[in-house]
Amino acid sequence: MSLDKKKIQRINISLEQLFFCIYMLFTFLLVCTHEQWEDELQAWCIAQSLSIPEIFYQMRYEGHFALWHLLLKPLTVLHFPVFFMGILSWILCLISAYLFMVRSQFPIIVKSLILISCPVLYYFPVIARNYALIPLILTGLAMYYPVRLRKPWHYGSFLILLVHTHAYMCGLAGILGVFFAWELLKRPNKYKSFAVLVMISLGVLAAFLQVAPAFGSTSVAPANFSDVLAVKGLFSKIGKSCYLLADLHCEYSIFKHPLPGILIYYAALLLGWFGLLWRDKKIFTIFFFAVFWQILFSSMIYPFGLQRVYLPFLILIFCYALPTIQKRTTLISANRVSPWLRDGYIALGVLAILTIPATGYFIKNDISKPFSNLQHMANYIQKNVPADAKIVVFPDTLITGTFGAYIPGREFHRSTDNKPFTLFCMPRGPLPGKLDQKQLAIYAGKRSEFYILFQFGAYISYQLPYNQEIFHIGDFCLKIETCTLPAAFFSAGENYILLKVTRK
Repeated sequence: MSLDKKKIQRINISLEQLFFCIYMLFTFLLVCTHEQWEDELQAWCIAQSLSIPEIFYQMRYEGHFALWHLLLKPLTVLHFPVFFMGILSWILCLISAYLFMVRSQFPIIVKSLILISCPVLYYFPVIARNYALIPLILTGLAMYYPVRLRKPWHYGSFLILLVHTHAYMCGLAGILGVFFAWELLKRPNKYKSFAVLVMISLGVLAAFLQVAPAFGSTSVAPANFSDVLAVKGLFSKIGKSCYLLADLHCEYSIFKHPLPGILIYYAALLLGWFGLLWRDKKIFTIFFFAVFWQILFSSMIYPFGLQRVYLPFLILIFCYALPTIQKRTTLISANRVSPWLRDGYIALGVLAILTIPATGYFIKNDISKPFSNLQHMANYIQKNVPADAKIVVFPDTLITGTFGAYIPGREFHRSTDNKPFTLFCMPRGPLPGKLDQKQLAIYAGKRSEFYILFQFGAYISYQLPYNQEIFHIGDFCLKIETCTLPAAFFSAGENYILLKVTRK
């Protein structure tokens, strides 16, 4: 290596380390200012309220795997505050970001653009959910991929972990597993190969058994497996999923109409896909099958949204991080532009840039506005509502069913059946048709006073007044104690009104 090349390499390493340090500090500040919302808090409530066998059983209602909940379990056992769930998510993404910066062969400009993209800078490290596991496991797979036949147990373990992150990643794990199985079976040591494949099969089976009963048990999954296969208008739904994927990836872009962003997105995605074809047909097939699985899954079971919409982008990064088997040498490869096409630099850079407006939007609003108002209301209850007070929640869904993450030990009651609960499962029945004296008497029981915690949308649906502090329903006096203002900027409906109900 010439002196100039060594100097350039040292400069690049210094810049990579500098950018990583800035990334580390900035994302830590974002984690500290972020207010966890219902989907994050449900996992914490599960880990906090249930034993390990019960966690596995609960997964049939969640449609997720237990891996993330099992990682949270020690934190809840040690009575860490829920804030540390964000720290765990941040650490997982921090490790993967560091390995990406120091181990990947992308140019520094491409690494930097990926580092400030919305999924890498905000969604995965800050929004503490099971998705935070995916970048780290993909990094591990990319590191072990070149030595997968020398270290099959390590590579096979990462394949199992990938399956247990999210059903959206099962397509990638599946196609990697098929190629890996074919390679193992061609090896002379059949017993070792067979043992590794048995381990992988058992790991996949363990994941499937967790969520298989979800059919008919959640609001997302179909009633049964045959309904998935008999889905009507599949091609139309695939078209909608493809539109949704591009539209959400380019969310909050500078374009007034979504079409330009969608066209640029698919142009970059296709450019990246054909770059893989140029490099290696096998990796080209891996990317195609993995993304096709996600589009199909979105169309038939669980649509794109939040972190899921960025998974094809992460898979493309992963595929370009894999070493190629067959390098194609053509006349155009001598052109300086060709590596930027062949090695995905342009495709990855454009896809990263398309997410930057969303990065700015979420960071600005998360710092300056309430994300969910759930923590704000929980703090008010902790300070102003007696510890032994009864609190009835409307509705008893995730929106009001995860306050126990912030104030464990509080007695919350479902509005559907008036029973206490610490963990949202599925509604036990319909909400009361109206909130009259009879229904309030059921909630009150022998108490002279109790509280009702309304999600604002539910409050409006009962046509209760919100422009007067005190009003009456039969023999009960209802007083608005507080409401969450300003409204949460995240559109999950997490704005609340707390009422104190007293018998006259």
